Amino acid sequence: MHVRFAFVFFVTFLFVSIFPVSLFVPTIEAQGGGWMEGWHYRISHVINPASGAGSNYEVRIEVRWSELKEEDLIPFSEIVSTLPIPSGTSITSAQAAVYWDGVYLHVWYGATTGGDINDAIYYVKASSPFTSWSTPVQVIDRNDGIRDPTIFVESDNLYLFCQSWDGSKYRPIRLYKISKTADFVNPSNYVYVGVTIDIGNSGDFDDLMVASPAVVKIGDTYCLMYEAMSSVFPMSIGRAKSTNIESLPWEKDGQLKDTNGNVI
Repeated sequence: MHVRFAFVFFVTFLFVSIFPVSLFVPTIEAQGGGWMEGWHYRISHVINPASGAGSNYEVRIEVRWSELKEEDLIPFSEIVSTLPIPSGTSITSAQAAVYWDGVYLHVWYGATTGGDINDAIYYVKASSPFTSWSTPVQVIDRNDGIRDPTIFVESDNLYLFCQSWDGSKYRPIRLYKISKTADFVNPSNYVYVGVTIDIGNSGDFDDLMVASPAVVKIGDTYCLMYEAMSSVFPMSIGRAKSTNIESLPWEKDGQLKDTNGNVI
C-alpha cells in the first residue's frame, strides 16, 4: 500500500514492530519561492503489510518545519508552581495580566463564583522562584462580570484592559489604571477610565462577543486587537486604535485581513 503526502518531515507508524516500514525515501526541499519553499517532504512511503493481512492500518503523520522536532523548538520545562485560586471560585478564562517589577511578579486574573455576572479580577504576587504566592485579593468588581485582563505599561501607570459584561453579553473592553507605586491590593487604587471600544450597532462583526484584548504601541499609536464574534460564525480578530491611551472610545477600524483580503 502506498501513502502519498506533501511537506511531511516525520512519520510515525502504528504497529511498526509488526509491519516493516521503508524509511529510505529521501526528503526533498521544496523550491521555487512559493509558500512551500523551505519545507521538506517525502514523495512516498511503502508499508509492507504482513502476508495475507488484508487490512489497511492507521498511519499517523506529524508535520515539522525544516525537520525541527518539537523538543528542539520547546525546550524541556516543568511546572514551577500553581497560582492560588480563592476558595469557592473557579477560573473561566485562561488570560492573565502579568507585570515584573524586578522584585515581584504581579498577576491579575479573572475568577468566578458561578454565572455570567459573578466574575471579578483578583491580584496575587510572588518573588523568585515563584513558589510562594500571596493570598488572592479581589481588586476589581462590578455589578456585572469582568474578566480576561491584559496589561499595558505606560510611563508611571499600569493599564488593565478587561473583558466585561454589558447586561446581556460579554463584549465591552473596560480600561482601568493604577500607579506603579500604588498598593496593588487596595481596590480603591484602581481607577476606572472607561469603555475602550464602542461596540456599535447590532449586526457589526463584534456585536455578539468581544474577548481577549491585546495592546501594543507602534510609534505614537496604540493598537488594540481582540477576538470578535457576531451572530454569525466564525470568530475573527478585530482591531481598534488611539493616539491617547485614555482618550475613549478608541477608533474601531475593522478586522484583520490576510494579503488576499480575507478576514482572519
